[in-house]
Amino acid sequence: MVLTGKTKLYGVIGNPVKHSLSPVFQNVGFSLLGID
Repeated sequence: MVLTGKTKLYGVIGNPVKHSLSPVFQNVGFSLLGID
């Protein structure tokens, strides 16, 4: 993952979230769509 000045940050809210695969899915999807 590369962070630039245009990178947008998203988060996961909940308790617990350590086990969540959501960030993995989101990062792959954003990369495939060319979203920074």
